[in-house]
Amino acid sequence: MCITNAHCMLLEEQFFRLISYNILANSYTNPEWYTHVNSEALAWGARRLALTERIKRLDADVICLQEVEEDAYTLIDFNLRKKGYTGVYAKKGCDKPDGCATFFRHEVMHLLSNEVVYYSDELHEVSRSGHLAIICSFASELGVLRIINTHLKWDGEEKPPECHVGYRQIRELINKYVKADRTTYAWIVCGDLNAQFNSPIVEALINNLFEDAYKGCEQNTCNPNRRAKRIDYILYTAGLRAIPERLKEIDDLTPLPSLNEPSDHLPIAATLQVAPGYEQGLRELTD
Repeated sequence: MCITNAHCMLLEEQFFRLISYNILANSYTNPEWYTHVNSEALAWGARRLALTERIKRLDADVICLQEVEEDAYTLIDFNLRKKGYTGVYAKKGCDKPDGCATFFRHEVMHLLSNEVVYYSDELHEVSRSGHLAIICSFASELGVLRIINTHLKWDGEEKPPECHVGYRQIRELINKYVKADRTTYAWIVCGDLNAQFNSPIVEALINNLFEDAYKGCEQNTCNPNRRAKRIDYILYTAGLRAIPERLKEIDDLTPLPSLNEPSDHLPIAATLQVAPGYEQGLRELTD
């Protein structure tokens, strides 16, 4: 079920709202790639302020951002701190200009630790990408909740999985972190996965017991090269239930960014809550 607006309670009451949003790094706004976009909407001077306001209005308990440059993080962090958020930022390696940032309301989400993972994704003549994931671990009454915020590297869809850099990255997360951890109550993976829903990347997560928050109400999240598609995700494991929020409708010709949408991606959102019966099942196991 998709909803237009999600109202949620605190994590202690087992509800929280999460946003994932690729904000489009200024370094990647080559006008030749955005010929259908108003130049004013693409200019960083105006877009940085519009992004800050857009993110503040999202009003979520957890905000996971991708393609965040250092100056953008400084500005967003300054504004969100005044609204009760704490931020975690990590810049990509290999001289990449951007990174990922995870913000959370510190009165709602109780951070235990955070870890930055730089993918070991080199293969033969392909060097390491510098892409990363931020893993934030939060306390809850049911145990540790871990949220992964990541931006997987784009690679050709025609490549076999073992040669696809994004697939190697998601397999590293699954094998080295998710499957190796026996202390976690639930996992969430969100971000720009640069993969469509029927790709080996998303299938790898589904095959390892992740659920797609937007299953059954899938919508396009961006339209690079005038090709509308869905490559942004919120996925979660058993113990949680997600109620996604409906997005604006976009097609191949929708100008992004625009004066109303300051990125070439739309923010995606879901309310996460304890799955019905899960808390009672845990109590019965421990009695």
